[in-house]
Amino acid sequence: MKNRLLERDWRFILDSIYLLYKMDSLDSFKRSSLEFLSSLIQADQSMFFETSQDTSRTVIFKSCVSRGEEPKFMDEFLSGTFNDDPYFRRWGFFPKTTTFRDTDMMPEYYRLNTKIFREIYSKQGIYYGLRSYLVQDSKAIGNICFFNHKERGDFSEDDVNLLDLVAPHITLKFAWLLQEAEKGQEDAVLDRKLLEYGLTQRERELAKLILSGADDEEVADKLCISRATFHKHISNIYRKIGVRSRVQFFSLFAPSSSSCS
Repeated sequence: MKNRLLERDWRFILDSIYLLYKMDSLDSFKRSSLEFLSSLIQADQSMFFETSQDTSRTVIFKSCVSRGEEPKFMDEFLSGTFNDDPYFRRWGFFPKTTTFRDTDMMPEYYRLNTKIFREIYSKQGIYYGLRSYLVQDSKAIGNICFFNHKERGDFSEDDVNLLDLVAPHITLKFAWLLQEAEKGQEDAVLDRKLLEYGLTQRERELAKLILSGADDEEVADKLCISRATFHKHISNIYRKIGVRSRVQFFSLFAPSSSSCS
């Protein structure tokens, strides 16, 4: 593959990865990733799933964006009915991002008789698949898959190598975006809780910085306020919430941080 790719192809790949790294929206990132990959890999249908894992490490498919032919039976698939299908059974134990073709994963007679092939793929005319299971820190976070009808044929070794080349970069940025989204959700919950006590926006900013572990000087510098103003805000926060110390404040809003093991 390296010898067959022209210099302009490598430049396109590097430029596209750079643009993906600059993105800060999960949905836009998934759609742009599919658009970029689809320019390298010809397929009838492509999808980018966000996933999670339960306590048994079974992979749970959550949300999906698609490109090409509209996927059918998506509600049925996302219901979890197929989470334990042979296609996905070992994925939860992959130590890193892994890419392969469906035809390389299992014998043909077995693959064509799996539940997901019979009840999902064959009903859409899907016959061949190419997948990259996105794994960060031994945790399954996403799945990029390409599908072809039988008439188009199976994916080539070059297709596998191209996806394998790019997928780790997509995984790294995707993991960061997921982490930032989770932080944003947690921050929104905390902000609503602080607002219930009547804290002003400035007081909420200060409270969240303290709960993040910043010391008094760091908070004052971050908010560009004097130490006297800082202590005035702290006094108002404690009064409104009904606590008398930082220990009580932490125990109310961040109980895990004050516990000892």
